[in-house]
Amino acid sequence: MREVCILFSFILFPILVHSQKIREDKIYKTTYLLTYKSDSTRIQSQREEEFWLFFNEENSQFLSRKKALEDSIAQNFNVGDIGSSRWQNAVAQSKTDFHFEIKKDRTSNLIYFQEKVFKDIFYYTQTLDLFKWEIDTLTSTISGYPVQKATTSFAGRDYIAWFTSEIPVPDGPYKFSGLPGLILKIQDTNKDFVFNFQSFEEIKTEHVFNIPAKKAQQTTKKELLRLISDYQKDEIKYINNNASTGRVKVQINMKGNEKRKFLKKKKQNRSKMKSIEIE
Repeated sequence: MREVCILFSFILFPILVHSQKIREDKIYKTTYLLTYKSDSTRIQSQREEEFWLFFNEENSQFLSRKKALEDSIAQNFNVGDIGSSRWQNAVAQSKTDFHFEIKKDRTSNLIYFQEKVFKDIFYYTQTLDLFKWEIDTLTSTISGYPVQKATTSFAGRDYIAWFTSEIPVPDGPYKFSGLPGLILKIQDTNKDFVFNFQSFEEIKTEHVFNIPAKKAQQTTKKELLRLISDYQKDEIKYINNNASTGRVKVQINMKGNEKRKFLKKKKQNRSKMKSIEIE
């Protein structure tokens, strides 16, 4: 399989595709707008973020637009750029609550959940048959596409989805998949997370899915959640215990009041949003 990379500067050519067979040699992109509650302690705390789903007949990749920009900064800026107005502007635009990527490989029936913790990339796998869907007879339209209702329960939440057989790929936002058509809208019944369809297009630029990512380390879901939690609780301790550059171990000599101020500021800036997966 060809290696895959994300370039933020995509040149996209929108093509309306109704009732067209999804071809393996073509790459498609669906854009969703996620509305979510950024602070679980406040009722009026909604935010929005744009997400992209790239897919062909066999594979898909789901990530936020800001995550793609974040990756682009790491690839296209060097140490000398840090602090420049161009670098500061790019960093400001890439701030996101969602640092994960989700890749699906329908040939192996696997979902790859991938996230970077400091400098290391970790992933775990699950089978695609996570969902038991109940397809309703209720129909509607979304952006001109005929859609049908389906419901499921997943990781502590109940969901309502609307899918279209006009785009015959069993995929959708986040880990959701398995319906006889692309999911255009899905939300949990409490509306903590609502993915709304924005656009669908064929892209002409090369796109590599890179499943799994280069240098990514396989782990379990439980272990990845522990690593993320440890990093968020005390970034300095995590880095000092785990990080290295080549053969040189990374050490941050920040202690006492200086460290407490740093961690307090980090905690204040961190979203209190609920997790998509409660369990």
